[in-house]
Amino acid sequence: MIQLIDQFKHKERSQSDWLRQQKWFVKARQEAKQRVDSERKLDDDILAAAIETTTATSDQIKLFNTKLDTYHEASTAALIENQALLDDIAKRMLAVENRLAPHWEHANIMDDGRRVFLNAERSQAYDEWGSEVSDDEYAYDNFAADHRPVDSFLDALKERGSLKAEQENVLDARHRIHEFEELTDAAREEASKEGVTQERLDELSADLEDFMPEEVAQHMPDYKPPADALNLTSEFAKPASPLVEPFVNTAINASEFTQ
Repeated sequence: MIQLIDQFKHKERSQSDWLRQQKWFVKARQEAKQRVDSERKLDDDILAAAIETTTATSDQIKLFNTKLDTYHEASTAALIENQALLDDIAKRMLAVENRLAPHWEHANIMDDGRRVFLNAERSQAYDEWGSEVSDDEYAYDNFAADHRPVDSFLDALKERGSLKAEQENVLDARHRIHEFEELTDAAREEASKEGVTQERLDELSADLEDFMPEEVAQHMPDYKPPADALNLTSEFAKPASPLVEPFVNTAINASEFTQ
């Protein structure tokens, strides 16, 4: 009987040792897998860091500067076109001013300095840019009984206002082009620094493409009109013809527009 009990105890110890061994093997496999995963991640991190810190080659920097040269040429063309638009607006504005010149002396003057006129029915007033002026802004009773009514030259006032808005839009575009030029110059300067990486060159290139104004993009060799512009009627679907060529032979000096 005692011998039988000893046999059972020995069997139980053997099973317990086997279970402990199995748990140890499972744990050992898990730890080994974790070490392998950690080593792989470390290798990946080292490789990524090495790629990030790889200094750009002279050929890569040269290629980047060539792209900047293209940006500069497109910006210069955009500024020449911009100046042509401003000149055209100024010419049209002068013509309108000449038409309005006989009427300025008959205007009333608002507190903010705007010249203002009343219509023949004395029901509505307009300022010098063709915008309506309410009775709350300027009392219609202030107009003399023989005030020259605005009806005959109201269209000229509205055209003057449209030209002013057009001029402001062109000047805003000019400002955007100059900002893009400044970014291009800053990118060129950074690319010339020792140790610049290819990754940084790629970042600069992406930033410039994102910031590039439409006025500059139109002069890029690979320019494609926006999709919505292609869906317009044939009358308006034609890409806007750059105004550069008709003005190339004029005395315009491109350096004036980059200052």
